[in-house]
Amino acid sequence: DTMNRTAQWHRLGRLMSSATLAGPTVSHSAAAATVGRLRRAISRTNPLLAGLSSLPEAAEHVASAPVLIVDRRAAVQIISQITDQFITAGLDLTDQAPSSRSLLASPLTTLSEIGVLRTVAPHVKGIWDPFGQRRIFIAPSVLEAAQRGTLDHKDFSSWVAIRAGLWGILFSSAPWLRDELSITAAKFPSSTAQLARLVMMMDGIVRAQMEQISPRQISSARWIRNNAPESAGMTGLMELRRLGASVRSIEAERQGAFSFARHVVLDGQVATLLSDRSHMPTREELVSYESWRDRVV
Repeated sequence: DTMNRTAQWHRLGRLMSSATLAGPTVSHSAAAATVGRLRRAISRTNPLLAGLSSLPEAAEHVASAPVLIVDRRAAVQIISQITDQFITAGLDLTDQAPSSRSLLASPLTTLSEIGVLRTVAPHVKGIWDPFGQRRIFIAPSVLEAAQRGTLDHKDFSSWVAIRAGLWGILFSSAPWLRDELSITAAKFPSSTAQLARLVMMMDGIVRAQMEQISPRQISSARWIRNNAPESAGMTGLMELRRLGASVRSIEAERQGAFSFARHVVLDGQVATLLSDRSHMPTREELVSYESWRDRVV
């Protein structure tokens, strides 16, 4: 039943957490400095969210939401819990019996879920929890990514804070996004194509919005844009493909989704896109912005 399946996910989270390093080996002062930079970056960039997103009400909600800064072990448990919440919500929305979707439903499902969680968790630097309505930052991953990409630590902390905030604004503006992702989670792996399209569209919108960040706001924005590591969402899709899930050409489709998203952002149609579930682009519309605009605007 649902309680047993939730317990399975919690056990998986605890198991993977115990096998995960808390983060790179650094001094206590370096770890504290990373947390301090993140907290200052969040305060410093909150006023930028409304302008970048063009959604002031949602931006205010995200900026005032709780913030949690954790290590990687805690992050693995949190991510597994959020995953379970998506699945549980999806079961309710699709009227599936809880027994029809368990952690051990199929070898592919099990391998995909565990494999993606193991692969994605170290790449997560900042996320929005759509169930807890909070931003969560993984300090060791922010530090390690900055070191690996020779990124300015202060600037990269601001970059991560903005990115997590913009994802939060998407969910806050469009509650149906959480429902759609929940349904794909409940129907996984048959819903892989739908999941990929959703992730690519959302990732594209956030990327396009972040293109508006100027050197006046983040001095090394161009360097970060070209040298920052891949997003956790795209890393997850690539891992699904590696594990054998039916995911089409990620690179080509992602570029098409980003081109679509850039048109949406530059044309001032983000609010239109998010205003209704039916406004989500079809696979064909992702490569034809004009077709989407003719249908919904």
